[in-house]
Amino acid sequence: MSRNVSRALVTGATGFVGSNLVGGLLEASWQVSVITRPDSSIEILAPYSSQVDIHVHDGSMKSMSGIVAASKPDVVYHLAAMVSADHREEDIDQMVTSNVLFSTQLAEAMFRNGANRLVNTETFWQHQTGTDDFVPVCLYAATKQGFRDILQYYVHSCHLNAISLVLYDTYGANDPRKKLFSLLKQSVRDGTQLDMTLGEQLVDIVHVDDVVAAYLRAGDMLLEKDHKLETYAVSSGCKMTLRELVERVEREAEVQIKLNWGGKSYRPNEVMTPWQGEQLPGWQPKVDLASGLREVFRDLD
Repeated sequence: MSRNVSRALVTGATGFVGSNLVGGLLEASWQVSVITRPDSSIEILAPYSSQVDIHVHDGSMKSMSGIVAASKPDVVYHLAAMVSADHREEDIDQMVTSNVLFSTQLAEAMFRNGANRLVNTETFWQHQTGTDDFVPVCLYAATKQGFRDILQYYVHSCHLNAISLVLYDTYGANDPRKKLFSLLKQSVRDGTQLDMTLGEQLVDIVHVDDVVAAYLRAGDMLLEKDHKLETYAVSSGCKMTLRELVERVEREAEVQIKLNWGGKSYRPNEVMTPWQGEQLPGWQPKVDLASGLREVFRDLD
């Protein structure tokens, strides 16, 4: 199917991975619409403002249905989520609304408006023990599984076609998230010591360009034929301990980072060995870790 007539609707487009996906879709000649909240900052979409239709969702089912009807998507890419490893009491309403209610409204609106292809997003945190069993690391992971269970209904009773991509740790240049690499860079800049766990946990880290390629591949698969909620891992295929990853950072970025290994405890339900599912067919990561790390830490030069 020719991509120059394909229409995409993207949720989570103001996030790091989502905004990169918008860029990837536009580069591949898709017509792109995005869903944002009234309070969303859309600055990250500024480079694409003239090429993207932005729809503001007011939280209601009526609003969601109108957005799907107006955008007429061939494929919906669902990345929106409230992510938190350690939720607070005041996070409950927003987390359930974002991860369960919003997602269910999206699936219902797709069903009501004849949009039947969805690329969903899950997390390896749904499998804390590293097996196929559902053992959530945190409430966020539980809500992601909650929507997956709801999605089963839309797939089996409403003829929705869906592929779920399970993401691991993602990284890339200009990442605004307060994750490991931003903490390491800040430690170097400030010359301060950073407390770390013992660093024995295995990590699976994938460059954002490869993640975007996985979403594009999943969209192509849905355009080619029906898929009834198949689940695929977007994995580097090369796990290493956290200590080994930080050593790679120091080597590739040519920096020494002041680290206090063992200075902080592992999180409750820390994933020591990430779950490994079936790799997405027709996709494999292309950005080697050395090149990716040099890209991320080049502003330290």
